[in-house]
Amino acid sequence: MNNYSRAKTIQYYFERIDSGAMEFDEMRKELNTKQLEKKEINVIVRQVDKRLLRVADLRASRNIGRGLFYGGWIFFVVGVILTIAAFAGLLSGGRTYIIFLSPIFTGLSLALLGWKKMNRQEFFLKE
Repeated sequence: MNNYSRAKTIQYYFERIDSGAMEFDEMRKELNTKQLEKKEINVIVRQVDKRLLRVADLRASRNIGRGLFYGGWIFFVVGVILTIAAFAGLLSGGRTYIIFLSPIFTGLSLALLGWKKMNRQEFFLKE
């Protein structure tokens, strides 16, 4: 046990569980066989659980961000098309100068929000 490292142990179990190579409840059983103190096992289990929850949150945020990003761009393009159609007089009998700014700005806002969520970083994962 001279070369024991809590950080390496946490990282090892986090990677195994995150990859699907191990189930979460198997971790405690395996740690018990390594003759660690009960307090140390509890700390490791809590830290691995905390990291797994953060990663799940990060992945969910990225998925939501991806939807917002692409949905925002679609909304933006629809606003531009409607604006061009209004200027061309395609939306009514005469030339109507209605500018559809709301979908344009809303689309850009959603795309930017989605981009931010997709590129959210969690620095603790890069240990």
